[in-house]
Amino acid sequence: MNTVELLDRRWRIEQCRARDCGADIVFATNPGTGSRMPVDAAPVHDGQWRLADEGGVEPFAEFAARDPEVVAASQAGMPIPLHKSHFATCTTPKRVQEATMSGARP
Repeated sequence: MNTVELLDRRWRIEQCRARDCGADIVFATNPGTGSRMPVDAAPVHDGQWRLADEGGVEPFAEFAARDPEVVAASQAGMPIPLHKSHFATCTTPKRVQEATMSGARP
């Protein structure tokens, strides 16, 4: 299945620009901080972030690993798609990730 099929097509899927990674990611706004964060495009069974559509160009990333609605849906056999922060899964070392994600050259 193509990653684009896994997400709302309004959200732009990009590739991680960090050296040696290239994973499909979506930038989402963290409502707690107001900052943008890279999130892996494909949902996974052990994800922690729910992408919520607020009608904008980017989704909001809501921390949902302990959300009662998410837990109940999972227990009922109808899990809600959750994603991982790309900072947790990027194959490039953290020092290079931070420089690349900020737009600087590592």
